Amino acid sequence: MKRGFHFLVFTVGLCSCHFGCGSAAVLDFPARLVGAEGQVIVLEDLEAIATDPNLDDDAKRQQFRDLGIEDEDLISALLGFG
Repeated sequence: MKRGFHFLVFTVGLCSCHFGCGSAAVLDFPARLVGAEGQVIVLEDLEAIATDPNLDDDAKRQQFRDLGIEDEDLISALLGFG
């Protein structure tokens, strides 16, 4: 019984490492959106800004610029997302 449990834990751990299901997951994919300092910008970051009720549109625009997004058309589209 213990041996089967240890095998299961080992297998799940091995699969997690192999398939990127952990903190070591790499966000390296084509056409990714990269911020001013080279960090990958993920949808959750953009959504958090776009839907923040405490920010007006000008503040949201500035937050997007601070992330490194310079394209005003993209920023306008992201504001429409919120």
